[in-house]
Amino acid sequence: MKGLPDAEALRALRHELRTPLTSLLAYAELMGEEEERADPEAVARFVAAVDRNAQRELELLEDLMAALTAAVEETGSGDAGDA
Repeated sequence: MKGLPDAEALRALRHELRTPLTSLLAYAELMGEEEERADPEAVARFVAAVDRNAQRELELLEDLMAALTAAVEETGSGDAGDA
């Protein structure tokens, strides 16, 4: 079907979306484990990493939504104004 991504593109998209989430979850887990002996510098690094990865995830999702919207408009298979 025209406008739909192929399997390779979907695998790449899945990887790009999952990578920042995996990092966010790992940092959150580390922060929880280190709570009792919280080193302020380590916490600051973790928070910076969480922020950086959350921003990346947001950018990826915005790009995905823009691409999907463009594909829908190109194929005429929906009207975003009918929501």
